[in-house]
Amino acid sequence: MNIVLIGYRGTGKEHGGRLLAARLGREFVSTDAEIVKRARTHDSEIVTQQGMDYFRDLEFDICRESPAVTNSYRYGGGAILRAQNVEH
Repeated sequence: MNIVLIGYRGTGKEHGGRLLAARLGREFVSTDAEIVKRARTHDSEIVTQQGMDYFRDLEFDICRESPAVTNSYRYGGGAILRAQNVEH
């Protein structure tokens, strides 16, 4: 079973997720960090230059590729706006 944290920006998902993952001995994965790594720029730049749809497409790719193993994931609040993300 995976633990998925979602919520508004600035509510502590990353900090709380890292603490939770450490306590449970799990890997912590941040979709935003993965998006930034793939796009090689800041998330705000991605949205400004490419648009929110592009950002959500990258987010979907990461959700789809997330392994079905026991980890802790941190997703932005918008991730649940696509039913496919919730399925993954």
